[in-house]
Amino acid sequence: MACGGGPDRGVYVAANEALLAKFPPLPGAVEVSRESMSYTFQDGGLFDSPEGYGTRVTYQVPQGVLPDDVANHYLRVAGSSWQHKVEFTLMLCRGDSLVAVDMANVAANRTYDVYVDHSYAEEGIRTAGCE
Repeated sequence: MACGGGPDRGVYVAANEALLAKFPPLPGAVEVSRESMSYTFQDGGLFDSPEGYGTRVTYQVPQGVLPDDVANHYLRVAGSSWQHKVEFTLMLCRGDSLVAVDMANVAANRTYDVYVDHSYAEEGIRTAGCE
């Protein structure tokens, strides 16, 4: 635990990066941004300790790529060992791990986001739609 409670940011984010490495981008996609941010399920007070960290990567895709192309790629990469749910976002869950692929901007800006959390809290998994 880091000073002030909550998980150690460096260790947590490194585990997220390891999970992300198991989900390579769609062939031809180029990374345009990457960030890791803390979250809490508390009331969101200024001094609440983070419960975890999510890592989000945005990719630019080549002309002509469709949202279904992105979703199908990640479903293939995940294989049958990951639960999945598709609404506006592809949610992939296994154990405590969550991978969310947001394809909403593929048609408009030719970008999509991948959000990973290697140890998403149970409350978060239920919120994400994975049981």
